[in-house]
Amino acid sequence: MRGISLSIVSQINKTFEYIEENLQNPISLEQLSLTTNLSVFQLIRLFDRFIGMTPKAYIRARRLASNLPQLLAGESILSVALDCGFQYEQSYIRAFKDCYGITPARFRKHGVSIEIVEVPTLERFTVSADGMVGEAKLLVRPAFTLSGELKCYHTLENLLFGKSLLEGIEGCTSTTYTAACRNLSPGEFSQHYLVQKKANNCTLVDWQFASGQWANFEYIGLHPLNDSGVTRIRILMSQVIGNWFTDNGIYWDGHFIESVNLDKCSDNYCEITFSCCTHTFS
Repeated sequence: MRGISLSIVSQINKTFEYIEENLQNPISLEQLSLTTNLSVFQLIRLFDRFIGMTPKAYIRARRLASNLPQLLAGESILSVALDCGFQYEQSYIRAFKDCYGITPARFRKHGVSIEIVEVPTLERFTVSADGMVGEAKLLVRPAFTLSGELKCYHTLENLLFGKSLLEGIEGCTSTTYTAACRNLSPGEFSQHYLVQKKANNCTLVDWQFASGQWANFEYIGLHPLNDSGVTRIRILMSQVIGNWFTDNGIYWDGHFIESVNLDKCSDNYCEITFSCCTHTFS
């Protein structure tokens, strides 16, 4: 991890540590929130982003995994179920089958391998202040068109202070905000910023994008999308994306597309996806 922030790292690590230490005890979402100093909304979104599960499903999966040695040692299924925090044997069997696709008895008898849910780590994230960025995900996209209102921003306003993003979100009337950024002619210290919109008392401009490979970067922040929040985002993302292109020996023209699902943001949490074309096919 680069630029470790004790705040966000300690909060997230504390969450998973608390769960591991209390697998044999009841754990409610409200109790987890109080213990880790993360809101219920933050917990739900963080678990979804890290492991694609709800907190409840993750806790259940970790309980089942932690008691597999007992099951394989030959203890009765009832005994394992009770130690795993289930009141009834049948509840444990159903949970086991839902998680692994096989009953505990068949698993033990037939020696079938199962994949367990491990405790997540932050090693693949770049962390700074109250935000983090995951590893780039490479995607192939067919040609597409982005239509919207074209604006122009000074490069410092856009890439350092995030004025374009902040104004775009404040004026967004849908749940999803999408915008694309392109540099102007060489030597001009300004950028074109196209905010995706449907026709609504503004002249729409179409930007064509050729088919090609794209690198997606996911930003997660324990802060709102306000002045200071978007500034943090812009600074960290410029560093991460620039370093990734340099490390992979690819020239980055500075163009990108950013997307925000506003339903997944709150006054203490945000998620943003940045997409950059690595090369085109035509």
